[in-house]
Amino acid sequence: MIGKVSENNLAILLILTAALSYGLYPSITKLAYQQGATVATVVILSTVVRAAVLRMALLYLQRERRRQLLSFDRVTVIASVMQVASIFGILFSVKFISPEVMITLVFTHTSMILLYNTATGQISPSIMQLCTTLTALLGVSCIVNVFNGFEDVAIFGVLLALTAAIATAIRFLLFEKLAREDVSLAIGFRVMLLASVLSLPLCLYEPFTFDGFFLILLSGLALGLGTVLTFYALSLVSALKISLFLKVEPIFTAIYAFFILGNALHAVQYVGMLLVLGSLYANEYFERRA
Repeated sequence: MIGKVSENNLAILLILTAALSYGLYPSITKLAYQQGATVATVVILSTVVRAAVLRMALLYLQRERRRQLLSFDRVTVIASVMQVASIFGILFSVKFISPEVMITLVFTHTSMILLYNTATGQISPSIMQLCTTLTALLGVSCIVNVFNGFEDVAIFGVLLALTAAIATAIRFLLFEKLAREDVSLAIGFRVMLLASVLSLPLCLYEPFTFDGFFLILLSGLALGLGTVLTFYALSLVSALKISLFLKVEPIFTAIYAFFILGNALHAVQYVGMLLVLGSLYANEYFERRA
């Protein structure tokens, strides 16, 4: 029992640290865009850097043989396609809906994982688990102030954002299994490498440049560190818990935007932060009492 509690606490610490790292990405990339970076530059370079960070983690842990490093199996290809689908869904959905609505819809991936686990008989969710999941999502919608983004919502944009959410949920479920087999970092490296290649068609949409290179490098390092920590956490707890606790990411994103970009924080965002943190605390409290 003590071991289980320790693993759970370690996983929570890891995923909170990963969220802290992920949260830096939006502010840094916005600065990169201001320096002239294009979507193609940001996506491709940050994904390559992300792959490099995973590769360095593999070298440090010495978990992958050189001849196996570029072995692209079916799981790798599927996860890579899901990675690119989530990127494209996020990027192009904001052409039709507001970023606030897009973020809220993408964060429904927790509910999707909960629904999948329930449908496959892996869990029987309690009323409290359902409530904390939905409350955390409400908190995210408050943090991004989604209520100001409903003026012009196109169904195609909603579908694109939901596609990104579905792709994210599938990736979590795939990597949950891989993490327990101790091969998630190796697969993750190959996924990011292949995803960077699959993202090359973005160059047809916007030119590839090296403007804002160092900022993109920093954003890629932040994503890479977050990814390594997420994979480690997935070896300790379920994808559902990881997905739920990643809802603290918008909190860090808002705080970074306040300090780096000078964005104001409003009362509704503070309410959202309290809702997210309160729902996560309640989830842990009732889970340990069960």
